[in-house]
Amino acid sequence: MANSLVERDTPRMISQYDGVGAIPALAGQVIFKGCLVKANTAGTGSKGGGLIASGNKTLGRAKRTLNPAVAGDVIEYETGIFLFANAGSVVAASRGLICYADDDQTVSLTATNMVAGRVYDVTAAGVWVIVDGSVSNTAVVGN
Repeated sequence: MANSLVERDTPRMISQYDGVGAIPALAGQVIFKGCLVKANTAGTGSKGGGLIASGNKTLGRAKRTLNPAVAGDVIEYETGIFLFANAGSVVAASRGLICYADDDQTVSLTATNMVAGRVYDVTAAGVWVIVDGSVSNTAVVGN
């Protein structure tokens, strides 16, 4: 897939990982409600996914849309277990493994992309991912 161009109704599973947070937005970014959000080393947030950048970390799912973000905007996000699109490489045997964000709405097992979180379950509808900001790209040595 590609980065979302609209808000998405990303299903959530009630869990012990549920939480909320906020981070200053990187100006000029378009962040859609329901999509992955990441933090960079400067402490600003932007749309999630893409190639690994040292120190970047996926935080959660955007609570609202910023289109575009301007100086002073804050990205509100939620942590928890969310259903994202499967790029095709995540299978039932992937449960418990780290998965990666190809873009702000799709996950895979492609380790050159940003860490999205841990695979909780895989269904025909997509991949349920534990997204709680606890796994950064630098922390991943193996699965």
